[in-house]
Amino acid sequence: MLLIEKAHFSRKEVLKNLMTLFLHDLSEFNEKLELSSENGLFEFGVFEWFLRKKD
Repeated sequence: MLLIEKAHFSRKEVLKNLMTLFLHDLSEFNEKLELSSENGLFEFGVFEWFLRKKD
């Protein structure tokens, strides 16, 4: 059984890592996704904004 729960802010690094892996998987199907030149990872550009947004 899969359990989905709201991510607590204290675990934002875990969520960020999961998003990076998810974007890596999506890159096979979307040529517009690119690696960051700074760290070589696929990054969610609005990740911090996404965490601050209510609801």
